[in-house]
Amino acid sequence: VDDPNNITLSITGRGEPTLHPQLIEFTQQLTDAGFEAAITSNGSRLTTEMTESLLKAGLKRIYLKESKHGTN
Repeated sequence: VDDPNNITLSITGRGEPTLHPQLIEFTQQLTDAGFEAAITSNGSRLTTEMTESLLKAGLKRIYLKESKHGTN
């Protein structure tokens, strides 16, 4: 990668990323490496404290998703 600042890595997958106990650490590692970090979440666990910690770790975007099955 010539310029990692031009790349956004989104933490997402087959579950809710905010359930992972190391989400903030992962976010910090991505931003320390020069990447722009984002997550895709259903928002159910995004407390003020968690959101502030993610932003402090460098998170740039939160994509909110809705599920027809409820929370995920």
